Amino acid sequence: MASTTYAPGKISGAVINLGSENCVIAEVNSSGSRIGIYGQIGIVKDSQLTDNTDQTVLTSEGGTQYKRDGTRNVEFTLTIMQSDPISVQSVNLMRGKYFAIVKEHSQTTVSNGTTDKYPFILMPLAKFVPEQTIKQPGGETQLKFALEKVQASTTMDLAAAALNNTFSTTISGNSVFAANEYWKVAEFS
Repeated sequence: MASTTYAPGKISGAVINLGSENCVIAEVNSSGSRIGIYGQIGIVKDSQLTDNTDQTVLTSEGGTQYKRDGTRNVEFTLTIMQSDPISVQSVNLMRGKYFAIVKEHSQTTVSNGTTDKYPFILMPLAKFVPEQTIKQPGGETQLKFALEKVQASTTMDLAAAALNNTFSTTISGNSVFAANEYWKVAEFS
């Protein structure tokens, strides 16, 4: 029998039209261990998580094509609505560094079919991509991170990320990532 874990069914309470302007980051080393404190990245205008696995096509002598998974590329991009000096020069301050990122996915609760909770996207190992777009008018700054899989079990301390009521709900505890994970969703009441 086929698994249905990927097919949640129709859940009208899971349809949202607004995200969240809340996101915190902390510097980590290349293995995902936190070496800095969490701080708010700024007022988020929009964000996008892209998880793409290239498909390699192999063709047999008989002309039959077989598809195989190729390289997995995971990126997180966000636009912040600030033009303060730190935001404008973030490419210089963040170049060559890794960060753990906690992004509140929605400032309102979302139904998972049983209960309503606040969803968060957790990214334990995100290397800053030294590519920055500063847009005027509007003072917007776009930032990009390349997510890397953790090589060994890694723990994100979510209590440390809960800064001065930054989020719409209280987050706490730890989130453990198994080797080879890039990101996950956590839910809080």
